[in-house]
Amino acid sequence: MSKELRDRQLAAFCDVLDQVSPDAPTLCEGWDAHDLAVHLWTLKHDPLAWPAMDVDRLADFGARRAARVRARWSYPELVAQLRHGGGGIACMAGDRFEGHRHALGEYVVHTEDVARPNRVERPAPDAPLEDALWRRLRVAAWMLHRRRTPGLVLEVPDGRSAQVTRGPVRTVVRGAPIELMLWVYGRTAVADVVVR
Repeated sequence: MSKELRDRQLAAFCDVLDQVSPDAPTLCEGWDAHDLAVHLWTLKHDPLAWPAMDVDRLADFGARRAARVRARWSYPELVAQLRHGGGGIACMAGDRFEGHRHALGEYVVHTEDVARPNRVERPAPDAPLEDALWRRLRVAAWMLHRRRTPGLVLEVPDGRSAQVTRGPVRTVVRGAPIELMLWVYGRTAVADVVVR
C-alpha cells in the first residue's frame, strides 16, 4: 500500500466534506461533519490534544482544543487545510510501522461516516484500495477486537479469509473489505456484512 493511495483517500474524505454542510449528520454519534474535520485536523496537527481522545478525564481539555480549531478556521477553510496538509497522521506510527495503512483506515471509515448518512454517492473501491483495506483490516481487527471478539474470522467474497483473534472460531464476518472495515470500526448498523 502506497502513501499515494493514503493521500488519495484523504482527498476523497475532503471531497465528501465539501459536499455537505458543517452540521451534516455523521455515523459518529453526537458528531457532525465539522466535528469530524476538526478530529482529523487534530490527529494530524495537535499532539497536545491526542491524550484527550482516549482519556475521559481529559475530555474537557480536548473540547477546548477543538473549539480553538473551529474558531481559527471556517468549515471550508478547515477542509482546505486538511486537503493541502498531506496524508500523514502525526499521532500514528511512521511508515516503518505501516502508519500509512493506519491513516488509510481512518480516512476510509470517516469518509463513509459522512457519506452514508448524507447519501453522498461514492465510487466503488478499486482493486488497489480493496487490497490495502484487506491488509489493514487484519491488524485493525486484532487491535480493536482481540479482547471483545475471541475467535473472529474475516472473509471477503473472493474466498480469502483470516482468523484475526485467538481461540476457537466463534464469529465469522463476511463482506467486501470496505464493509468489513466499517464493521471492525464499530459501524455495525450500516456495514453490509453477514455475521455468522
